[in-house]
Amino acid sequence: MAISLGLSCIISSSLSLVIMAAMQIFRLQLIETKLLTLFAGYLGSLIFIFILTAINNLQMSLFGKHYQSKYSEVIFSLIVAMFTSGLVHQVAVTSCLLFSLASLYFLNIISSKTYQSNNLIESKSSMKQTNVRKKK
Repeated sequence: MAISLGLSCIISSSLSLVIMAAMQIFRLQLIETKLLTLFAGYLGSLIFIFILTAINNLQMSLFGKHYQSKYSEVIFSLIVAMFTSGLVHQVAVTSCLLFSLASLYFLNIISSKTYQSNNLIESKSSMKQTNVRKKK
C-alpha cells in the first residue's frame, strides 16, 4: 500500500534528521576504526537519499504528480549529506560522495523502469519496425 506524498515527505525528513542526530551523537565511535568511518559515509548517503526524496515529494505535492527532480535538488541534497558526513570525519565525506553517486545511479535505473512512459516504448518499437521495412 502506497502512502501519500505529504506523509512520505514527513517520514523522509524525519529519518534524515534522525540519522544526522545519530551521526553527531556517535561521532567518536564512528571515527574509531576505518570501517566505521566508511559506515559514516554510508549513513551520509542515506541522508542524501532521504533529503532528495523529501524535496521531490514536496515538489510533487505542490506542482503536480509529473514533476521531476532537477540537478539543483540533487546537488543541494548531496551538499547537505556531505557536510553532515564532514562533521564526523574527512574520509566520510569521500565515501559519502561515492555511495551517494552509486545510489543515485541505481535510483535512476529503478525510476526509469517504473515511471517510463508507454508512448516512448511504443515509439521505439515502431521505429524498429520502420527500420526493418526500409532494409527490405
